[in-house]
Amino acid sequence: MQELIEITPETSLKVTIAKWLTPNGLSISENGLEPDVKVEITKNDIEKKLDPQMDKAVAILKDPDFKR
Repeated sequence: MQELIEITPETSLKVTIAKWLTPNGLSISENGLEPDVKVEITKNDIEKKLDPQMDKAVAILKDPDFKR
């Protein structure tokens, strides 16, 4: 979690004031999270402005039978 501190009307400082923890109490600051479902993005996807990760996420949310 970060807090924005205004120094002058034109400048500010962003300061980390807390850590994000998982329900198990693990910090995700160093290593991030491992996704439940991995979806690769190719150079072709980027060039064509496709988003297979978002497409998969939407498909999972619409699937009442999806299990991790």
